[in-house]
Amino acid sequence: MIGDYIVDCDLFVDGRGYAGRLREINLPKPTKAVEDYTAAGMAGTVDVWLGRLEKLECDFTLVGYDAAALKLWGLAGEAGRSQLTFRGALRRADGTVAALAANITADVKQVDPGTITPGELAPLKFMLGAVVYYKLAIGGETIHEIDVENNKIVIGGTDQNADVRTAIGQ
Repeated sequence: MIGDYIVDCDLFVDGRGYAGRLREINLPKPTKAVEDYTAAGMAGTVDVWLGRLEKLECDFTLVGYDAAALKLWGLAGEAGRSQLTFRGALRRADGTVAALAANITADVKQVDPGTITPGELAPLKFMLGAVVYYKLAIGGETIHEIDVENNKIVIGGTDQNADVRTAIGQ
């Protein structure tokens, strides 16, 4: 049987909904930043996680040229950060539906108008760089919460860096 899958979704950018215009979204891909480690007496190399992540990025594609969305690119400093909320209806294997929600704070790094062809829908792709906050929840349960600037990496309710922040006086 098919496992959980998205039946429908919507995207809100700075509170503005894009129902009917969102073509696709690639949520951030949390990746541990690791170092290779080999020492005397070891038969090989292991990964050592030092509590940091690779840079988080994501992108989304809208259909059509939305002036409000286009104005998100190029703003400097804190004003350049956008609040994205992705909401999906996740159909579970047992037939029930659970809410899938992702909250993202990031700046719009690039706007790609793609290829414009007369008589075809015009895709408009937004690449977000330097994601500073990411939270993924399913059915109201927080799966991941990453707050880059405050050194928080919460996985399944456990803050992976709480003891590190305490040790350094944060």
